Amino acid sequence: MKLLVFAHRTEAKAFFEKFNFKPVNINFQNVFQDENLLLLICGEGLQETTQRLSAVCGFFYGKISEILNFGVAGSLSTKIELDKIYSIRTSYAQNLSKTTEFNSFSTTDESAKIDCISSLERILSDEKADTLSHFADLVDRELWAIGSVCKLFKIPFRSYKIVSDLAGNSTQCFDIQEKADFFSTKLFDFYQNLEVKNELLPLRNKFPVGFYFTTTQEKIYSNTLKSLNIKLQKNETEILQNIDLKAIGEKSSKPKERTNLLLEKLNSLLNPFSSTLQTKLNELIKPLKEANCSVKFAKDFENDIFTLNAKIENKKNLEKLKIALANFEYEKVIKILNGEF
Repeated sequence: MKLLVFAHRTEAKAFFEKFNFKPVNINFQNVFQDENLLLLICGEGLQETTQRLSAVCGFFYGKISEILNFGVAGSLSTKIELDKIYSIRTSYAQNLSKTTEFNSFSTTDESAKIDCISSLERILSDEKADTLSHFADLVDRELWAIGSVCKLFKIPFRSYKIVSDLAGNSTQCFDIQEKADFFSTKLFDFYQNLEVKNELLPLRNKFPVGFYFTTTQEKIYSNTLKSLNIKLQKNETEILQNIDLKAIGEKSSKPKERTNLLLEKLNSLLNPFSSTLQTKLNELIKPLKEANCSVKFAKDFENDIFTLNAKIENKKNLEKLKIALANFEYEKVIKILNGEF
């Protein structure tokens, strides 16, 4: 399995939102697993990173096939673009005498051209930044330790850094929290494209006659399939073997509805918890839908607020809506939205 390593939880926020990571029962926190994918929050600094990553590699000895590091780094060169993600070639480190460590560690990305140096402290002056710029284009606090542990356990690794700012005096004025969501989302999108196999077959060649895809449905299908490809480490053919296409075809006579059912099935594979939650909610809001009243919940069910939108064409519609609202089990809906199934 692969291990994703982040220094801070904010950098991994989008990954927690998209995957179903659960804490691993190990002797310290910040280790998570979603089926065949691990995630570690290693903390800031070489010592903490070395300790935590070594513990995880020892706990899962022989099971980790590759380590992928994602995170934020500062620029030491004017040729580096802010907000851009760079693949790292080699990692260097600053030692206690403020020179560089003799050992350096290279990633497995042969196309990478940017080097990164791990500093013992945050670089808050132009003078310190200039000193480090002789060795690398980027600076972080943990990559060298990751490379060191990977060498010890003979695990290949890659690293991808998004550039937050120009290291030096201006760093003191830069608040990374202001762009934390942006950085995390961009790292996740990059990871998603990075891991997708090139084995996805043409959409229309894969399904039986009777499935019709609108432009929007094609986009949803493609994005969901990419996420499943990463999560399950399976290609399109293997993923669709988990779906009973024949049963879907028999359930609805309308091609577009069949496609919606297929997308629901794929989404349930990707997010089983959200799928279960949505199923229970659908049972409770069914009377409202039958009364021409749609219910819109918050994105990813992040809170228990929802919106009702009713269409009333005549008095009969109004009376039906009144009855549906009077019988609406609001308390049950709120409990489900708060995880009380």
